Amino acid sequence: MSTVFLFISFLLHFVTFYLIIILFTKYRTIKQHEESQRKLLQEAEDALSLFLIEMKDENEKFLMQLQAKLGDQSESIMSHTSSHRTDEHDEQDVPKHLENLLQSKEDIIDMEEGNQEEDLRTKAFRLKKEGYTLEEIAKKLNVGKTEIELFIKFNENDGFPS
Repeated sequence: MSTVFLFISFLLHFVTFYLIIILFTKYRTIKQHEESQRKLLQEAEDALSLFLIEMKDENEKFLMQLQAKLGDQSESIMSHTSSHRTDEHDEQDVPKHLENLLQSKEDIIDMEEGNQEEDLRTKAFRLKKEGYTLEEIAKKLNVGKTEIELFIKFNENDGFPS
């Protein structure tokens, strides 16, 4: 009888060890898959960060080229947009006596932009009078053909002959 119990005990020990080995191998494969997923995730993050760095560099180069091309106009536009950003956040921090100065500065910038657009319109109409085509006017003024068409169509009634 004790041999039967001994045999059953060995059999149960063998089955238990077998199940432990199976569980260990499954655990090991899961760990390997987890590690490979972690590596893939790290590679994806590295690729995205490199892409973002490249995009940032390209954007900075583009802005530098744009500033070089536009000269003072881009600087005034950039300073105007940056002042708007800081004004939106720091509106409460600005003393009242300085608000008038900021408002007059914004009015001057708006007037300058309006004058530039008005100059563009008068130049467009002058070139149209001289007989240039819409494409030629657009190339000379460095604007789109559609913009020139809109200037001419909408402003014919404003005293500008076409």
